[in-house]
Amino acid sequence: MKFKFSYMALFMSSLLLQACGGGGLAGDEKDSTDPLIPEPVVDDGSDRPRPSESTPFIKADGWLLKDVAGQSIFLRGANILFGDKPLDRIKNITPVAEIGSNVVRLQVKKTTRKEELEGALVDIVSKNMVALVSLVDDSLTCKDDADELDKVVTDLWLGSWLEVIAQDRFQPHLMINVANQWGPKSVFTENTVGYGDYLEAHKLVIREFRKAGLKVPLVIDAAGCGQDYYSFTAGRARELKAADTQGNLVLSVHGFGETWSSNDKVRTALTSLAKTNMPIVMSGFGGSAVAAQNEVDHLGIMRKGYGDGGLGFAIPWQSAEDKAAYSMTLDEPLFLRGASIRTDVFVPKSYVDNGKLGIVMYLKDANGRYANTGWNQASSMNFDAWNKLNFKLTSVDYLKGIGAYVEDGFDLTAVQKIGFEIVANGKPADVSGNLIFDNLTVFPGIPPVYIANFDTTNEEWETHWGPFTSAAADGKLTILPTGGGDGAVDLQGWKAPSLYSIPLGTELEVVLRVFVPASYANETNAWMKIFGQFGPAWEFWRDVPAQSFAGLTAGAWNTVKFNVDFSDVSPSQAFGIQLGGFSGAKSEPLLVDFVEINDPNKTNTKIVNALQLGSSFNDGSADNYSVYWDKMANMAIVNGVMEITNTNTSGTADVAIGKADIANKSLNFEGPVTVKMKVFVPESFAGTDFYFQTLIQDSDWSPDFTVQWKIDKFTPGDWTEFTYTVDSFPDGFNRKGIMNNFVIMFGGNVNGTIKVDDVEIYGNVEVEDSQPILTVGFESQAEADVFKFDYASGGLSEGVLAGANAKAWVNSTLPFGWIANSWIGDGGYDMSTSESAVTLTPRGEEIANGEFGIKMTSLPASFVKP
Repeated sequence: MKFKFSYMALFMSSLLLQACGGGGLAGDEKDSTDPLIPEPVVDDGSDRPRPSESTPFIKADGWLLKDVAGQSIFLRGANILFGDKPLDRIKNITPVAEIGSNVVRLQVKKTTRKEELEGALVDIVSKNMVALVSLVDDSLTCKDDADELDKVVTDLWLGSWLEVIAQDRFQPHLMINVANQWGPKSVFTENTVGYGDYLEAHKLVIREFRKAGLKVPLVIDAAGCGQDYYSFTAGRARELKAADTQGNLVLSVHGFGETWSSNDKVRTALTSLAKTNMPIVMSGFGGSAVAAQNEVDHLGIMRKGYGDGGLGFAIPWQSAEDKAAYSMTLDEPLFLRGASIRTDVFVPKSYVDNGKLGIVMYLKDANGRYANTGWNQASSMNFDAWNKLNFKLTSVDYLKGIGAYVEDGFDLTAVQKIGFEIVANGKPADVSGNLIFDNLTVFPGIPPVYIANFDTTNEEWETHWGPFTSAAADGKLTILPTGGGDGAVDLQGWKAPSLYSIPLGTELEVVLRVFVPASYANETNAWMKIFGQFGPAWEFWRDVPAQSFAGLTAGAWNTVKFNVDFSDVSPSQAFGIQLGGFSGAKSEPLLVDFVEINDPNKTNTKIVNALQLGSSFNDGSADNYSVYWDKMANMAIVNGVMEITNTNTSGTADVAIGKADIANKSLNFEGPVTVKMKVFVPESFAGTDFYFQTLIQDSDWSPDFTVQWKIDKFTPGDWTEFTYTVDSFPDGFNRKGIMNNFVIMFGGNVNGTIKVDDVEIYGNVEVEDSQPILTVGFESQAEADVFKFDYASGGLSEGVLAGANAKAWVNSTLPFGWIANSWIGDGGYDMSTSESAVTLTPRGEEIANGEFGIKMTSLPASFVKP
């Protein structure tokens, strides 16, 4: 596959994306000046080195970065940890160039000498690459000390290094990242005052660089260790750009941690960043199964760096009764009974705020008969974010049962058309925005992750609190308000173990089939929503936007859907339906026919036994292990190994080291479980009554499960692998719930220190084992063109829609630059095993030569004006 960008097409399509909204400036940020009027830069009159005024340089142009010839650059390359070992790491430049890179992110330190910096820049320039120089130092990374930032600008960048970075020969190649990952560590919120000092500090830095005559791009890292893309949303990026007389800024993020741990999170972040209309570079990213938790998909990031297409709809609304439908005609009818259809939709804030817009996926069979798959309303969706819509096609009866409209005789075994229906549903015509659909996929049938049908029992659903009674009757769950006020009917884990079968650590869709009696017609203030309680002490509450009874039909069955994402908290303690707002006691109950929970990301899967939890201690962290139960012991991480010492020098050892966050981990103990770790026992323990064991406690803290080894199973003075596999636990041990304790213990009449490393727990893991029968990724105009106008009503018609270009192929995410961690010296993120040669690791092979890697997507930059 050849890589080719159509720059004009990308630019034009980006205009539609940007129109999705971006908000105004963050007016709650601290401003020393009008944030949109840059202070004039005045030459300070000093004789310090300055680039010549006519020297060309790389420029930001809207969301694109352009070389000195005016051609767009999409950065592709590697980080070089130059400051650690300059004499060795300068050798990295040649192999990085040889794999096709167009950029080096040259990491320097405070200790880097100007001669070393100059030598590296000369070599990068000779290889025709961009040099993105980044100051990486412990005093800056994940810190927000503005004085320290000012000091490195004054002493290094505009001090000892200035005579190097101001040289004319480097300007066409140079980009400067003043401080790697500098900024507040824990804000991660769009609308907050928490970024005020971060913005002000960067504005001062920008002005100082421009005052020194440097016009090259300044690369600004996001706060939150580079991961917090909210640093640039809500007008903050515009505020930074307005402080720059050159307007030559690049926004930088680092793809590590929870914010970037799924493809949907990456896409949401990039879609939000696209609204800044500024160039984006991902200055580093994880992946390759290095992180034990919150691992990122580096291959997915590389794929998105190429740019992602989507099917965009900018409907020219005429009235509150409008409807527009577009569909694709399949080459031949598909058998879709038992199948499921998924698509992603980006919904702008305007639609969610109003709440009325409806989105319907519909089908037509080979005879033109119609069926829709249910109603999805903007009020239940996340705004300015990607929402996964999942439509089950279990049967025609199932569709009718959830309230979908199905024309008589519709044949689910011969589907000829699949379409999107966009419905105003009473929305005023002036509420508008751009919907983007992506990743339309048809899979074979997938069962729900949880379903309660209430055919014979209440299936553990009970009243938790409030003025409600609940019971199972005639195959339904009845909920009767007995007064005003709010309350809940839910599953509580301590008495409803089925709660633990619900995968609340991921995004879910909850579907309720609810009958609202006609006597509730005036209960327009009543509401219902999905909620959960989490944490060992029930200390975390999560819920979703409520569904008003004003939007339900009294005297009829209603299908209510909620998008739920409670993945940021655990363990789960309760989950269910909260209700409130009733005027008082009612004589007729609400009826719930079923509660169904679907995982929109779930595909057909298989179970494999694989690593679920691992701790290697290589980074010096104890990974939340600590001394438990006031035992007489010390624990420390030394040279990447856990050292555990008995401090009871006068008697028997009784040592316990536990993992404090084990209850927050999603562990599956329902199949075979394997525990492994390496244990070093000193020679002095030979012949003693030393024993080593692990203890595991379930969600009820009992019964204990222990495995113990005596000294005869160890080789004193050497490492031994302590390992066991078990598929049988004591009676009463709850294998479905959380694990409250995982404890490493040793005892006996011994004094001294043992060592533990590479602690791993294996168990049953669900992995994808399904192939879609239809996929439309909207990667090209041709894929968007297969969707054609089908029908319209209200004030819309085919002519009105065509005249307004209502349907268009757009970029769901814009192409962006990325620079991989790292050539060598970065542990599991190394791309090569050699300083000076292309000797690639498996990760390096994927990044350099894999699909959407450097070789496929890197285009050379020009450093000479035409």
